[in-house]
Amino acid sequence: MNDRFFLDTNIFVYSLAKGPTAKKDQADLLIADAITSGKGMVSYQVVQEFFSVAFRRFTPPMSPSEAEQYLAMTFRPLLALHSSYSLFGQALYLHRRALMSMVNDQRRESGRSSL
Repeated sequence: MNDRFFLDTNIFVYSLAKGPTAKKDQADLLIADAITSGKGMVSYQVVQEFFSVAFRRFTPPMSPSEAEQYLAMTFRPLLALHSSYSLFGQALYLHRRALMSMVNDQRRESGRSSL
């Protein structure tokens, strides 16, 4: 009998909700059980969906450093259906570079407008 279970994107989003909620508490329990039992799993699509939400909808958005830590500590032990861990690491690196480039562009632009 296969007693493995799949965790959907919303579980991870709920686990990072602000303040105590029943959904957050349940999500935290599910994730902890998934990791400690070794029976939980996620697909790379779940990881992609989560980071899309974390970077665009969280207030404040998840930082690249926080995302790298979450990938290593939470998703890596659960990735059963994946493209590759290194691919996600590279994607986070590129995201960080794009953010730094955007910030530098904004700084240059604000410096020009103040002249």
